[in-house]
Amino acid sequence: MIYLGFIFATVILIYAIYQKVKHDEWCEKHWDEVRVHAETQAQLDAAHEEINELTNKLELFEESLRKTENEESQEVGVYVHQRRLRPATPDLYRVVFDMDVKGQRILEDLTKRFNRSAYVTDAHGGERETCRRLGQSEPVNFILQQINLANDPDYSEAENDE
Repeated sequence: MIYLGFIFATVILIYAIYQKVKHDEWCEKHWDEVRVHAETQAQLDAAHEEINELTNKLELFEESLRKTENEESQEVGVYVHQRRLRPATPDLYRVVFDMDVKGQRILEDLTKRFNRSAYVTDAHGGERETCRRLGQSEPVNFILQQINLANDPDYSEAENDE
């Protein structure tokens, strides 16, 4: 009977050691799983934080776009900064339209287009057409008059600077 008790105690001891080893394995697996879960949770939290930051940036960008659109839509007209310029002198007309080749071409084109025979003898609206043509030729005649004035030998720039 003592042998039987001794064998029974040995079997129980072996079984207890076996259970202790299994328990240690399960504990190790459990803590490995907890570490993996903690790492995954940290990555997930970081991803959520990044998503929140990007969402905030997107909202700010959309708000700035809306603000820009509102500013553009509220703008009426165009602001033009105009400087005070000295009035054009006959000498300036001569330099632009008489001495410069491009100015000569422009003056020639203006003369062909707007300085043609002004009088129209048509029963239906001839008087109106005559007035219109005379009005069109007036700026071209003014430019030619300024050029001729500047080419006059008695012309002095100092007299017109007043």
